Amino acid sequence: MSLKWLEIYSSESTVRAYRWGLEHFFKALDFHASLEESARAYFSQKRVYEEDLKTFFASLKGKPPKSVDMGLVEL
Repeated sequence: MSLKWLEIYSSESTVRAYRWGLEHFFKALDFHASLEESARAYFSQKRVYEEDLKTFFASLKGKPPKSVDMGLVEL
């Protein structure tokens, strides 16, 4: 899956925030490859997206508020 859509953002901090959030989303679901490979694998599977979101939200519990905010940015 291509992440070229990130190129529309001129701010490096915005791109970093999106990448950080996506990486943590996939890691919470036990995808540990590169971001693009994890996205490709995730969307090639039949997933229950609501359950995946619940798992991700649970993984944010106890994190600092700024980390939680960054984790939610991409959703």
